[in-house]
Amino acid sequence: MIFKNSQDDIIIDIPKKHTKVGIKASGGLDSTILSYMLALYKRDERPDIDIIPVTLIESTKPFQFMYTSMSLQKIKEMVGITFGTHYFKMAHTHLICEGQNELLMKLYDKEILDCHFIGITLNPPVHAFPNQSGADPDRVKLPAGEKYLVEETNNAGRNINYQPFVNIDKRGIYELYTSLNVLDDLFPL
Repeated sequence: MIFKNSQDDIIIDIPKKHTKVGIKASGGLDSTILSYMLALYKRDERPDIDIIPVTLIESTKPFQFMYTSMSLQKIKEMVGITFGTHYFKMAHTHLICEGQNELLMKLYDKEILDCHFIGITLNPPVHAFPNQSGADPDRVKLPAGEKYLVEETNNAGRNINYQPFVNIDKRGIYELYTSLNVLDDLFPL
């Protein structure tokens, strides 16, 4: 399934062997629109997949689970699909990376996930925010046509993650909300 975007088209084409598809859902704008796009993909092209939300709740952001749950419920109503079991874990902010890896590896080890999606976006260019941290002086897009598939092996095992937003920034995310006509329905959540 192709989602047109002026910054980079988003292609979701999950191999047939993957039916247990995780989505790292934080309740933020990026993971919410990605969850919506996966729901459309499930409804229109791959009804055989199970979309499994995975949320790591930071100790300083306990509202993440609430926003994720509200967003997923709204997507369910809008698209008419059902999400799989929502897995979550609490973690202290300074242990966020370790907590995310631990939760994901646990789900891979238990064969609950075959792959997962992450809504990581491209940082804005330096000229957009010249006096701010977060701008990326080395902003480099991946070549067109990349599947944005990352296969990682670490101490806990192997995982396969897709990063379809890696070539678009927040303006591209806003454009997706607009082009998919969900700006009024999902964006406020």
